[in-house]
Amino acid sequence: MSLRLRLTLLVMVVTTAGFLASGVLLRWGLEASLLRRLDSQLERATDIALTLLGPDPEDGSSRFVPERGLPVLPQLLPGLVLLLVDESGTLLDAFGRPPAPRLLEELAQGKSSVYRIHTRPLADGLLLRAALPLEPVQESLTFLSRLLLWIIPLASLGTMVGAYFLLGRGLHPLDRLTRQAMTLAEQRLWSSSLLEPRSRDEVWRFVRAINSLLAALGEVIQSERRFTQDAAHALRTPLAILSGRIERALSQAPDPVKPELLEAQKSLRDLLDLVESLLHLARADAGILEKRPVSLDALAFEESERMRAAFIRLDWFLPEEPVVVSGDETALRAAIRALLENALHHGGGRASLRVYAQQQQAHLEIHDQGPGLEPEQIPHIFQRFYRGRRSAGSGLGLALVEAVVRWHGGQVMAGRSPEGGALLGFAIPLKTGS
Repeated sequence: MSLRLRLTLLVMVVTTAGFLASGVLLRWGLEASLLRRLDSQLERATDIALTLLGPDPEDGSSRFVPERGLPVLPQLLPGLVLLLVDESGTLLDAFGRPPAPRLLEELAQGKSSVYRIHTRPLADGLLLRAALPLEPVQESLTFLSRLLLWIIPLASLGTMVGAYFLLGRGLHPLDRLTRQAMTLAEQRLWSSSLLEPRSRDEVWRFVRAINSLLAALGEVIQSERRFTQDAAHALRTPLAILSGRIERALSQAPDPVKPELLEAQKSLRDLLDLVESLLHLARADAGILEKRPVSLDALAFEESERMRAAFIRLDWFLPEEPVVVSGDETALRAAIRALLENALHHGGGRASLRVYAQQQQAHLEIHDQGPGLEPEQIPHIFQRFYRGRRSAGSGLGLALVEAVVRWHGGQVMAGRSPEGGALLGFAIPLKTGS
């Protein structure tokens, strides 16, 4: 789940909770307001009812006297019920719309779930009770509840849509910076930096921190590259001199000593190959190669012809039409040579080389007939100094291939060959335009 969607859901949950809390508070406030209004009406009704009480002409007890204008009250307050009771809750007189007998008894006792009651003490232990039905209040609260049941889901949905849109716009700078960072990482452009936004906000501070990290990392990588290149250059001359001296020594040495000199010569050549690999690797990493139109199939044929005598069998399958790429000829030759040497060392002396064009990509594959690659070796096969199949070699050959291919904007490939061994190769873009 993307960050944008997670934040949208979080906003929706928070706002929905806010809407629900607001709805509960609104309903509670409306109920309290309506009840206060009802209590005020009941209090005014008891004030008026006090002036309308009089003695019963038969026994002199207190009662409501309609002739004094009491009928006006039910017109002013529909549903009003007035009760005159004693302290024990015995009903003495009632006026207004009479409820059911059971409700009338409850009102006389001063308790009811469907009426709001206001009680005023009178002289001689009598109580005057005014009651209004709660039905209008319940209707208003029910209407509000139904309205909220529609408003809250619609408002939550609208909030989700709006939040998704606004978060998309807000996260767009981060998305753009992520793509820039991925491009720099894929192309190994450690000396480059991310574009800083104009507004100096949290994103700006984040970009500044990333650029500072890139600058520090670039200095370390540049220092390592310079050291590798300087060391390779410094070693090349004395090794070449030493190679010449061993050649002269071989021509003059007696036969018993020659095997040791031949072994020393072989080790020296391996060391020279390592130095050359380091130089090519440093140049590819530093990006100091040059791009020119190069026929990849011609390079593959020439390099395989040079090494063909070392193989028991080496076949090649080349296209009829040239496969032209824009690249550095020297670096590509070194990459092809490294792949062939890997097949020679690990492929049992039998291999096949294929070059073809497909989907605007130039493909070069080498299939050997060795033990092949284990699944756990494939992710590491192009790493520096990784020697997963055997201990022979410097461990830099395939790393050189990866660096050259990456500089050309391509991808390396590794897997099992249909012939039973390993499949190693690469794909780089074909040359476009004239």
